[in-house]
Amino acid sequence: MARLHFDRAGVLELLAHAEAAPSRRKVFGQAGPVMPGLILVADEGVYLLSNGVPMLRNPDNRDANKVVYAREADPTKMAEGDCRAAKNLIWGCDDGSEYISARDVRDALATYQERDTELMLEVTDMSIAFVAFNRTPAA
Repeated sequence: MARLHFDRAGVLELLAHAEAAPSRRKVFGQAGPVMPGLILVADEGVYLLSNGVPMLRNPDNRDANKVVYAREADPTKMAEGDCRAAKNLIWGCDDGSEYISARDVRDALATYQERDTELMLEVTDMSIAFVAFNRTPAA
């Protein structure tokens, strides 16, 4: 199992785009209607992107999608070989992508406190799950 950490502000920007976009793209093998959501991708690193079309542009490279990298596999902050090794440990040697519904992301984020700056996902070879908190209010 790998626990991945994604910048919360970046995730919220991706979600807003997916929800406002006039159409959305499917990931390979996705069935049914395409609802707003994020795509978890493992190739050159591990990252989230919006499924909204037109794509959300990366402000630093207008030809690329804006993505939010997992801290554990971020090629902008890691040497290429180290990032590829981290991605392979997290996802395996094959590249891939998985759809995550906007509703599921928002439900998970609702369990976080304002001071929490990262969204956490746990990835295994069989599942992807949010780390959510069951917090009870202080008495």
